Amino acid sequence: MKVISLAKTGNNVRKIFKGIPPEDFAYTYGGTFAVCDGVTLLHYHPYPNPSPAARVARIAAKTLVRSMRSRFKGVHTVRQAFIKANAAVGEYNRRIGLTPRTVNFLTKQYAATVCAYGRVKGGILYWGQLNDCGMMVIDMKGNIVINKMLDRGPVDAYVKFIRRVRGFTELSPEEHRYFRKEVVNNTRLFFRGERIRWGVMTGETRAALFLQAGRIRLQPGWNVVVYSDGMIPLLGLPAFRKLISRHASQKELVSFMKRKERAGRPYRSERTMIVAASC
Repeated sequence: MKVISLAKTGNNVRKIFKGIPPEDFAYTYGGTFAVCDGVTLLHYHPYPNPSPAARVARIAAKTLVRSMRSRFKGVHTVRQAFIKANAAVGEYNRRIGLTPRTVNFLTKQYAATVCAYGRVKGGILYWGQLNDCGMMVIDMKGNIVINKMLDRGPVDAYVKFIRRVRGFTELSPEEHRYFRKEVVNNTRLFFRGERIRWGVMTGETRAALFLQAGRIRLQPGWNVVVYSDGMIPLLGLPAFRKLISRHASQKELVSFMKRKERAGRPYRSERTMIVAASC
């Protein structure tokens, strides 16, 4: 396997919200890889730099990869790696004074991250995924074999309902606090018969209940793509996936992204992708 990292850092990254530093982090070791996307701490003024969200993204990614390479037992190890990474995030939060007693979900928010990660061993991809980081497998023609990511439909419907009932304005402090307190990592939240799944790594043990994990046997020529949500518009383009399927170089992939940036806002957010391609 060869791994191409397209993690964009520094001044080249543009965020929808100005003044927020990059909060994606990608980490690889051999056939093991992880992408984490720190959860933006909206309504912090000034925004902390270095960002706590960026720090826990880094902590989680490195812990996931290290744990996946220790006494590997398939999907069981995938789940155990998540538990260890989430615990490491919780330890970081405690170090900076964020506990169940001190957090208020607005001026004091947990540093948090979402993730997608995996290991290729014996021709099998073992994967884990949380929230809006994704795990995709692309065949030799650029077609999607699997794409594991949270279905946002139920949570988006719930948010629209709450805005109407409670009078929240989109992205307002009141809405943000409600969402972080009542929706994030809430294992008992249902709306119109559907479970609302919005789990993030905060150090809370219940976050593990939102993890998706599995395994898939890879065919020759298939490509594994681990990505943050900023990559979604690009990975939705058959032309971009075909570049990946042809094992395009990092330079070619970045060039394609830069051309699409001129096409509009959906292509301009922070984005990170790791491609594990069969040689």
